[in-house]
Formats: sequence, C-alpha cells, structure tokens
Amino acid sequence: METEARLTTEPWEIARRYRERLAAWTDQYRRACRENLIDYVRLDTRTPFDQALLAYLEKRARLL
Repeated sequence: METEARLTTEPWEIARRYRERLAAWTDQYRRACRENLIDYVRLDTRTPFDQALLAYLEKRARLL
C-alpha cells in the first residue's frame, strides 16, 4: 500500500486456499478439544452471545 506497485491476483485461488487452511485449522482445534474432553462449539458471530450460551447450556443439561 505504501508503493504504487500492482499485484495481480486470482481471487478464486485465494478463496480456495483460505477455505482449505481454515478447514485444517478448525479440524486441528476440534481434534485437540476432543482429545482433552473439551466441548467444541462452532458459533456464528451473528448469533448474540447470550442466545448461543443458553443453547449450549440447554444442550449440556439434556446430556446429564
């Protein structure tokens, strides 16, 4: 950004690699959580935290 140099990109390739890396990163955390008996819950940031927490706690209560 500091220079006027141009960079040609292929957005579809960047998007594909981003999704692959995100999936690998997510799998790593999911696996680590499972190995350590930690619940892994994927959340959508559009969901208010209190609603997400309540849904998680309700699910846990049904498991007991």
